[in-house]
Amino acid sequence: ARALRALLYGYQSRISEALADYQILLHSPTPTPDVDYRVKSVRQLTPCENQSKHHIFIKVEDMNGQGIDGVPVKIQWAAGEDGSVIPNTETKTDLKGQLDPGHIDFAMFKGSYTVQVMDGTSEVAGPVTPDYGTNEACGENTVANSLYHISFEVIFQRTF
Repeated sequence: ARALRALLYGYQSRISEALADYQILLHSPTPTPDVDYRVKSVRQLTPCENQSKHHIFIKVEDMNGQGIDGVPVKIQWAAGEDGSVIPNTETKTDLKGQLDPGHIDFAMFKGSYTVQVMDGTSEVAGPVTPDYGTNEACGENTVANSLYHISFEVIFQRTF
C-alpha cells in the first residue's frame, strides 16, 4: 500500500506540473505582428484568366478575407515621385466576375513593379514584371499570355 501511495503521489506531482505548464500556455499573450499588412499571395494569372492583359490586380483584405475599400496602395516602377502612384482600393469586379471591395486594377508596361500598402506598415510585394513570357494560348486566343502581356494578382491581408 505504501509503494502504491508513493507511486500515486509521484504521478500527482507530475500531473500538477503539467497542468501548471498548460495554464502558462493558455495565458501567454498573442505576439504582435511585425507589420499591419502582410503579403498573402502573389501569383501570375493563367492564360485564360489574363486574356492578353498586362495588369496588377491588387486586393487588400481584413483578417477574415473581406476586401477593404479606401486603403492607399503604392505601386512603384522607378525611383522618385514620377515613378509611382498611390490609388485607393475600391469596389470592383474581381477576377471571377463578382463585385468585391478592396481592389485596384493597374495597367503595367515595360519594367518592374513593387506594391505596398501605405496605411500603416506593410510588407512589399514584388518586383513583378510583364517583360518576359512566351505565347500561351487560351482557346482561340493564341497570345493570352505573351511578352509584355502577363498579369499578376497581389493580395495583402491586414494583421489586426
